[in-house]
Amino acid sequence: MGKTSLYIITGIISFGGLIALGVRSCNTHYNDRTEKKQGYQLISFADGVDGHTECVFYEDNSLDVRVQESFSNGDVTFIQDLDGDGLADRIRVQGSKAERYALDSLLIRKYDFKSHSKEFKEADKTIKSCISKR
Repeated sequence: MGKTSLYIITGIISFGGLIALGVRSCNTHYNDRTEKKQGYQLISFADGVDGHTECVFYEDNSLDVRVQESFSNGDVTFIQDLDGDGLADRIRVQGSKAERYALDSLLIRKYDFKSHSKEFKEADKTIKSCISKR
């Protein structure tokens, strides 16, 4: 491989890295925040290059979590811990906003845990991540 090829490959990799760093910086700037108001506390944090998670803690110990994955096509996952036990009671996956009737799935622990234990374990991990940021 010649020096010119090496310089071109190095330049492409460097440029890609700079773009990713810039996107990540903007994501952190717009999504890392904490807000405390009467009745709730919101903690939002960047997750990956362009994803983020919002955790809303209510004074009755319930918790709502909104997760936008990095590089998603607009899908959003909503997780609810209704009784403050640190376990996901409901998981709702909402498809792209551009789609009509975009509800992809709605899982309720009481009925769906056996057949969707992987999803609930992942949601429980997300809740624990929120609690650790508090």
